[in-house]
Formats: sequence, structure tokens, C-alpha cells
Amino acid sequence: MGQPEHPYSAQTRANEARAFAAERAGSGIVDAWPIKMIFEFTAACNLHCFMCGFEMTRDKLRATGRTKFVLDEAMFHKIAETAFPHISIASPTVSGEPFVLPYFDAMIEAGEKYDTKFELFTNGMLLRGERLHRLMPRLACLTVSFDGATKPTFDYVRTGGKFEVVLENVQNFAKLRRELGLREQIEFNFNVTLLAENVHELPQIVEIAAANDVDTVTAGYVMVLDESVRKSSPLNCPEKTNEALRAAHRKGEELGIVVRLPKPLPSHAPRLIRVEGGSGADSLDTPAVPTPVEIEAAPEQAPAATAAPTPEPQAPVALDPEPTPRTELTEGSEPVHKFLHGMPADWGGKFYCNMPWRQVFIGQSGEVWPCCSPSRPQFGNGFEQDFMEIWNGPEYQRLREGLYSGDLPDYCKRCPFLQEAGTQPLDAQGFIHTT
Repeated sequence: MGQPEHPYSAQTRANEARAFAAERAGSGIVDAWPIKMIFEFTAACNLHCFMCGFEMTRDKLRATGRTKFVLDEAMFHKIAETAFPHISIASPTVSGEPFVLPYFDAMIEAGEKYDTKFELFTNGMLLRGERLHRLMPRLACLTVSFDGATKPTFDYVRTGGKFEVVLENVQNFAKLRRELGLREQIEFNFNVTLLAENVHELPQIVEIAAANDVDTVTAGYVMVLDESVRKSSPLNCPEKTNEALRAAHRKGEELGIVVRLPKPLPSHAPRLIRVEGGSGADSLDTPAVPTPVEIEAAPEQAPAATAAPTPEPQAPVALDPEPTPRTELTEGSEPVHKFLHGMPADWGGKFYCNMPWRQVFIGQSGEVWPCCSPSRPQFGNGFEQDFMEIWNGPEYQRLREGLYSGDLPDYCKRCPFLQEAGTQPLDAQGFIHTT
């Protein structure tokens, strides 16, 4: 005889079905909570990556005296009591490192109480120990930021990280997932930020992923959020970038691993810099990777009083057909994370992005954002307003109906993810966002 069903399971499955039905119809109104909610319980991080817009924001806040970026635990409990009974998946952070969350265990307890699973994006340095073991039964998806196939490149990009530590943690996680019999229940991914300095290593990253039982490698072009990052954009080396994309795709097919890549860059892509001594951007074919330096973790001591940094891109555009909703399958036969990829097979709209129907971003001060694009507007404040009124308010209705009809709002037209997917024209602003 199997385990008794969790008291909240039927409720969350019914919520999923209503959300998928609204999406298939292209409805502006969604008679359901989001299937997944992305919160900013912590915006703190143990690394200081040079291209990270969130680290740039943290540095500005540190300069004003703020040294801690964690949501108050009492507010976390209010959120959990309100949202967790309805949603299937919660993500605790997109601009920070989830394993530094002070009340990590309390978050897991809330997930156990309300049958909520978790999706984590991590730099991999802390992917070990008791917290990981406690998390495993509640984990739906784990994505490791893996930005180099060699130690010099990896350690340069992941400032403060160590290639050998992350690789060992990845190997141990894959082993633990198998030993616990959770190979099908937990999705395991690599995410690669493509830079001029690391793009040539993308095929090797796919090899490392395949060797460590990773399910999917997703790559996306870096967004230039500061002039210091301009030289690192793949827009400076489109030919080299496109060859790496082709080689990574071939490697994925050869090794049987899913590889999700952005569309190739056109040869006439706007160049961002001109390299001295070269005829153009592709004199970056052998990028110089400086020797990494040891750094100390920044102090995280005083409560933050402002909104979280802009959420990390999560590649919202999906082009593969979506499976039948979970409620139409044998009960419990498929984990919900498998239904968060891809558009409905019968999608009749002009443009597709699953975020307006399935997901939402909530900042540390309650900001409600519809997606993770840098140009997205704030639709309301969930700490000051009824969330469902925001979720079905006029801005959300305009967004959903615009995607379906083709009448995109301006911020969608500037979305770098729609550009990467090839559904909007590429221009430099798709990858350049100077502050």
C-alpha cells in the first residue's frame, strides 16, 4: 500500500490544471495562483562575479552602509502561509545564493507542511552537507551556474569560486540523486553565461555535464549592465560564438544530453568594441583570462531596506511542445517540473512566454514583476495589495492578451530572451543595458 496523499496535493494539482487551461486559451484572466513563485528571500551571495548585475547593485548598497540582503524571517512565514498552500514550486532567490539563507531549514519545513517543492539556482560552492541532504526530498530542480570548462576560465568568471570545489560538489550531487532514487523526481541543470572569455569552452562544458548526469545545459548571452562588461559580450565575436554554439549542439546530440542554446548571432551583429591591433571583434578568438585573485566574502550584517536586485534571467521562452498536464496523467506519475518547460502543443497565440501564466517574481519589498527581463515593469506590491488582484489586474491582462494577439507591450519587444529565441529582431539593446 502506497503512502497517503499529502493534504495539499489535490489542491495544488487542481491549481496547475486551471493555470494551464488559462494559458492554452490565451486568457488575460487566470483563475489560479501561479504554478511557480520566485521570491527573493535572500539576495546575498558568497561570490562576486564581475559580470553580475546583482553584485553591482549589492556594491552600491554596501557603499551606503547596507551589508545584509535577507528578507525578515517573520515576513517569510507570512508568505509561506499565504502562498505555499496553492503553488507547486517556490524558488527562494534568483539574485543571490540560496544556501546562505539563514532560515533555510524553516523554508524546508514550510515546504514539507504545504507540499511545496523548491527550485534552486546555485553557484555550487555550498552544494554539500546537511542542508543539501535535508533539501533532497523537497527539491524539484537544481541549476548550477557553470561558466567554464577549465579552472583558469571558471575561476576568472565565477569570482571567488573554485572550479575543483564546484566540480566535486556536482559529482557528489549526481551520485546522491541516484542513491536516493530521485533521478526522475529532481531535474539537474547547468546554466552558462556566454562571454567572449568562455564561449569557446561551451562544448567542453556540455561534456562535463554529460559525464555528471546533468539533464540539461542552458546557455544565454551576458547582459552588459555596466561599461566594464562591454568587452565581454559575445556580440564582439559573433563568428567564434556561432562556431561554439554549433559545436555544443553537435556535442549534445553525440552525448545524448539536452542543450538549450540561444539563436546564433548574425554576422552583422552590432560590434560593441574594437580590439586594438585587430580588424574587429573576432581578434578575441583567444581571450585573455586574468589570473583569479583570492577574495574575502563581503560582510552581510545589517537588514536591507530596499528592493532586491533585478532577478536573474531564466530563459522564459520555450519552444518544445508541453506534455499533457499532470492531472490528466496517472496520479503522481510525473513531477511537476516536467510541465514547466515548453509551450502547449495547441498554442494558438502569436508569441509565447510561459511566465505570465505560470510564474511570478516577488522582490524583498513585495514588488511584483511579471518576468525576469531587465526592462520589465513592476505590476504592484504583494505586501501592500491583494496578490490575486495584481495577478489578474489590467497590466497582467494586457501582457497575456498581447502575447496571444501579437500586440506586444514595449518591454516585451526589448526582451533579450525573445531575441535569443529568434521571435524578436536582434539589436544591441537586447544585450546592452547600461546603468
